[in-house]
Amino acid sequence: MQILGFLGLQYSSPLLSTTLLQLIPGFTFILAVIIRMENFEYKSLSTVAKTIGILVSIIGALVATLYKGPQVFGISPLNSILTIPSTWVIGGLLMMISSLIASVFIISQAFVLKKYPAELILIHQSRLMALIYSGLFGNVFQVSISS
Repeated sequence: MQILGFLGLQYSSPLLSTTLLQLIPGFTFILAVIIRMENFEYKSLSTVAKTIGILVSIIGALVATLYKGPQVFGISPLNSILTIPSTWVIGGLLMMISSLIASVFIISQAFVLKKYPAELILIHQSRLMALIYSGLFGNVFQVSISS
């Protein structure tokens, strides 16, 4: 997930990356409804609030991404000078995939916590595996760079 996020940031702007990462809660709710982990009762006040929140976050992401803004001190707005349009699309897709992977990870943690409710042990195991993977990848890339 992080590698895709860094690649997306490399191909796009920080503005686009930040706005797409703000969509993770919306993606998580949509995926939870699709896999029936969350009930979608359109008459329920909490479901209506979640749906409105998702719509507001999507609209906010679109506005923040597409709004060019006025020139300040004769300088063009940042999101129009930082990226080339072709790489902007690639970066946006990579960040979108990264956000979806983060949502799937959150849902998978919820499934594990239902079966095994020891949160600290789950966090410990998750961070331990991240440490092991980081060490392995770091050693592989260091060996490949130095040779």
